[in-house]
Amino acid sequence: MDNKEAKFILQAYRHGGQDADDPKFAEALLRAQRDPELGKWFAEERARDRAISNKLKSIEIPYDLREQINAGLRFVENEKTPWWQRPSFIGIAATLAIFIGITLSWSFVSSPTEFAQLRSNAIKYSNDFMTVDFQSKDLSSMKVWLEQNDAPVPRDLPRNLASLTGMGCRKIGWNGKTVSIVCFKNYDLYILDRSDCPDAPKGKTPTFYSKKNMSVASWQDENQLYLLVHKGSKKDLQHFL
Repeated sequence: MDNKEAKFILQAYRHGGQDADDPKFAEALLRAQRDPELGKWFAEERARDRAISNKLKSIEIPYDLREQINAGLRFVENEKTPWWQRPSFIGIAATLAIFIGITLSWSFVSSPTEFAQLRSNAIKYSNDFMTVDFQSKDLSSMKVWLEQNDAPVPRDLPRNLASLTGMGCRKIGWNGKTVSIVCFKNYDLYILDRSDCPDAPKGKTPTFYSKKNMSVASWQDENQLYLLVHKGSKKDLQHFL
């Protein structure tokens, strides 16, 4: 395991320390303890997570929220002002918007879905300089290497994607599971068993996601989940899928 792989794993570590005894993180945590550079990065990552969490916790839900909602239900029927323009309704709507916003924000920060976590980590991992364990331009050779190293092997790739010139491949650990990465020029293909990320979008039709200058396409076949990460636009990905 190198520092980039350790970062990939530790980005999923919860700031509250709930994962301290989880064997999925053991090797990466040990490396962070022994490597000053990685340790500094991990400390800054945890501090940033704590700051976001504390900021959300500091927003108080109005103590009289229940009363305001109940009061809104007792509007006088014969008021001339349209109900959606009444001050009491506007106040309730604003209160509910704040409450819903806090709830959704907290859920997103503290418990992202496993697939969203995987996708986010893949983007960060590909955005950094990545080394490969096995260098080759030939996809068939990379498949052999992955199979020999007990890593998921891409089986049925779109023709345009399979025709790209390869650069190499490697395998990494993520949440106790094995992920293969096949690197093409400007494209990284992540492969893992479908069962290792059950909340991923189903089906062979790709779904797309973009974040800043990075784009991701994901799809599944009968046995595997694929994420194709590209430093560029969604249109570039669509050309190969």
